[in-house]
Amino acid sequence: MLRRNLFVICLICGMFSIALGQWYPAYVSLIGTSELPNATAYSNGFKIATSESIHSDTLWVVYAQDDSICNWAYSIDRGVTWDIDRIMPAIWGKNNVRNPSLDVWNNMPIFVYETDSLDSGYAEIFLECPFDYCVPTRVSITNGNSTLPAIVIDDSCGVHVVWQEERAGDTEIYYSYLSSYCSMGDTINLSYNSSVLDNYPSISIFNGGEIHVIWQRIDPPCETPYSIVHRVFRDTAWSEIEILDGHWEPLEHPNLDYCHGEDSFSAAWETGDGVIFHGGYCPYGASGEYPITSVVTSVWSFFYYGIVDDINAHFYYNAIY
Repeated sequence: MLRRNLFVICLICGMFSIALGQWYPAYVSLIGTSELPNATAYSNGFKIATSESIHSDTLWVVYAQDDSICNWAYSIDRGVTWDIDRIMPAIWGKNNVRNPSLDVWNNMPIFVYETDSLDSGYAEIFLECPFDYCVPTRVSITNGNSTLPAIVIDDSCGVHVVWQEERAGDTEIYYSYLSSYCSMGDTINLSYNSSVLDNYPSISIFNGGEIHVIWQRIDPPCETPYSIVHRVFRDTAWSEIEILDGHWEPLEHPNLDYCHGEDSFSAAWETGDGVIFHGGYCPYGASGEYPITSVVTSVWSFFYYGIVDDINAHFYYNAIY
């Protein structure tokens, strides 16, 4: 079977300017290979993260190896070289792992992923850390097919997970909070609309401690049936749904910036013409599928997206004036 290069970390010629300084291209490296063209899809959950120290050289990555195997990789030299291992499925799953997402707490990576459950007969969401002996935690205590998880962890090790729930021709967006990665959490439905399709949730933390979630919505009877919607948890309550963008052509695969509260709200999603950025920083010439944008630290930033068979990751160095 054809094997595809994964995470080809490459450069954009020229420089990327922002108000505070200049973003400079950095370097190129190859993490690994995959048998899937969508190894890092579908942009709803973070696939790359850094250890907590702002000066850390350690990076963590998750991606699909094939239809049932996912890998995690790490680099201790800021992406120059990589080591790879396999994400092992929960013992009560059907020995498969799909659509992983990760975050880092206390210099340990925490994964969420979907696996087919032997118990419920549906795909379920599980959470685990590869460096301890906790049994993987089942996050999705729901009655549908649970897919496409995304995770973010706050400063007190509070774990926030969202996913897409499919049942009887409807899809909803669910959220769960766990006080630690070995705990059970409370679950709520963020979308609550059985007449539309809600897909591809993404979650992050902005403005210090606000929990933000965005997803794509399809409402066929509407004049502009495609939209990107947003809710935020602040001051102990969830906001009402806000429409960020609406169009008669598809708006797909939204993704939030991985900034952990160090910045204001920023996101990216696909349109028929390329990539839309809502806040944040955008390199010139950005186009393609499954966009990801992130300010990893105050010095390093990355942007990656898929074109044909390669996953392109653009690293930048910020020389602040």
